[in-house]
Amino acid sequence: MEMNVLTRGERILLAIAAVGFTLVLAFVIWTGPQPWFEPRLQIDGGNYLRGMLSTTQTGLLGLQDLFHSPGYQLYLGLLYRLLGSDRAVILVVKGISFLMLLGCGAMVWALGRAWFSGATAATALVLLAFSPAIAVYVSLTQYEVPLAFLLTLHLLLLSQEKAKPRCFALAGLVGALACLIQVACLPLMLASAVVLYLRSERAGRALVCLAYLAPLVALVGGWSLYQSLRLDQFIVVTSASGQRFALGNNPGAQGYGFPHPLVSEPTGFRFLAQMPGRFLWLVGQRFLYLWDLKPDIWTIELPIGGSQLGFVLHLLSFVVFAFGFAVKLAEDHRAGALLRRAPIYLTFLGLFVPPLFVFGSSRFMVPVAPVVALFQGFALVTIFARDRSRK
Repeated sequence: MEMNVLTRGERILLAIAAVGFTLVLAFVIWTGPQPWFEPRLQIDGGNYLRGMLSTTQTGLLGLQDLFHSPGYQLYLGLLYRLLGSDRAVILVVKGISFLMLLGCGAMVWALGRAWFSGATAATALVLLAFSPAIAVYVSLTQYEVPLAFLLTLHLLLLSQEKAKPRCFALAGLVGALACLIQVACLPLMLASAVVLYLRSERAGRALVCLAYLAPLVALVGGWSLYQSLRLDQFIVVTSASGQRFALGNNPGAQGYGFPHPLVSEPTGFRFLAQMPGRFLWLVGQRFLYLWDLKPDIWTIELPIGGSQLGFVLHLLSFVVFAFGFAVKLAEDHRAGALLRRAPIYLTFLGLFVPPLFVFGSSRFMVPVAPVVALFQGFALVTIFARDRSRK
């Protein structure tokens, strides 16, 4: 069967996904111009809005708050300059976030059909559309959904193996914007440059890597250099990296991101050197928080079933993802396609690994929700296909 012909099952799944996205839109409309609909879900929203307003006095380059995501504050600041009202900005941000979610859905469909199967693509789309975390974060003044859009677009662009250098230049630009939103994306972009170099033809390697890295150096390097000179301190995108590492690594740390426990000595790398056992325990705790196997203050609770059902569903979600990730990795390795498919594995690991060294929270998984949905969809399709083959 040709790839452009949908099966009956795929059409049904697409219809179900459309219902899910419609429900997300209804929820966004219901929340209206509120930047957050529960006090605990304010998260960093208040800081972002204050940063947005401060740009009217200092200009975009004179951003006062470099502790919280500079890129997202600049995004809000640009919208505020265009719209002139914080209420209008919040409404437009929610609308754009919903459109970005639809964009993520379209890219999941394209990636799923290209690298997995039509059934996997349709299943992943349903999982994405009915994700409670996605529905909530689309309606918040938070960077998670815009970052998910940028990372999925970056992945889609890198999947075009035979594309011209300008495609990879666009990927570099998208990656640079992602880094300005979340500096933890920087290792992912550098690893992606290595993959591009290794899989490109020898004659064109330098041009491809130059096209990809140029926007990254210009935007991320230019921003960091300017802010370092302006504030007379070493800054890579944000001023928060060292402080967050110390907050997350000390004897009082518990693995979650907020509220911050009392900090005690030793901190940072001295803590790692002097208390390696405690550090490994913290890594385990952060892993549990990342998958919602241990709830934190920002956990999105299910409307029914309580915490026990929530734990079972989150555990099942992780097991299904891990199965899909491992099976697909093994398949790609056997087929000699690991280098070609490396961007999808790097995208997940690039956002999953950094929190293990600082703070764990399931909100840090929202930006890779499209990738997680693809591996979960692949796992479910694989399990269903094996079950049918036995009958």
